[in-house]
Amino acid sequence: MKKPILSLLLPALLLISACGKKPEADAESTKIAVIPKGTSHAFWKSVEAGARKAGEQHDVEILWDGPQKETEIDRQRSILESMIQRGAAAVAIAPLDEKGMSRPIQSVIDSEVPVVIFDSNVDAKGFLSFVATDNEQGGRMAGERMLASLDGKEGATLLIVKYAEGSGSTLRREKGFRDAVTDAGHRIVDEQFTDGTPEGALSVASNMLTPLVKDGKLEVDGIFASNESTAMGLLRAAQRLNSSGVDVSGTVFIGFDSSPDLEAAIESGLFDALVVQDPERMGFLAVESLVKALAGEELPEIQDTGARLIIKE
Repeated sequence: MKKPILSLLLPALLLISACGKKPEADAESTKIAVIPKGTSHAFWKSVEAGARKAGEQHDVEILWDGPQKETEIDRQRSILESMIQRGAAAVAIAPLDEKGMSRPIQSVIDSEVPVVIFDSNVDAKGFLSFVATDNEQGGRMAGERMLASLDGKEGATLLIVKYAEGSGSTLRREKGFRDAVTDAGHRIVDEQFTDGTPEGALSVASNMLTPLVKDGKLEVDGIFASNESTAMGLLRAAQRLNSSGVDVSGTVFIGFDSSPDLEAAIESGLFDALVVQDPERMGFLAVESLVKALAGEELPEIQDTGARLIIKE
């Protein structure tokens, strides 16, 4: 007996329907992609811990992947494309470059996949929320600590060891620091970008500091490094000078972000202060926000995850 035509067509129709269907916010199958700027620094490992904690709490699968180095924009683009192909229902991403990542992120938004941006902003429209530190305020905190540590000195000379060009978060930190110290009458005598790695930051910091050594002493009043890799590079440069007999004790060193080595530098007195973020909370909120969005909830445009100043005391 011949089967009805409808029974022959139904499996094919179901297959076509499934292929064209967007992922649903089913607690057992929802995949949320989390794409950091990098994967090697302590900061990103804490973000991952927060993201996975939120994944467990909300029973969603976390797809975590990012570039090895924080300069690999093409790699981040490729990871974003791969996440969509793997069926991610939503994406949280920390863009490596504010403009360089705008087109691929805009493409994902335009395809109606929910997107939350975390850590660094991007030049795109329609993402649901920005989960990050108030970076300009964080930089200003570093600047205000510098003013306090200079103890009323007038016309101080200062340096900034900058992160890679195009990174929205660190550009705002550097601006906040610059505004705070220049408004008080101090001078930024040199500021240079690095390549986004501790090794590159060490090279840049060494090249900045070496010409300022006179009669066995580092002749600059203060230095600010705007993220973990630049702070680590600055720390290594200062340690090299110190071990060669150069007196660096008259210079105020302030960094942004933390690691065990940077915390040890605070305890030893080599570094004056660190401005630290809450990366675990950042990762948690980025994922939790997407879970809420998939459930139809509206999100705040900006979610400030906070920063605080760490000093030896």
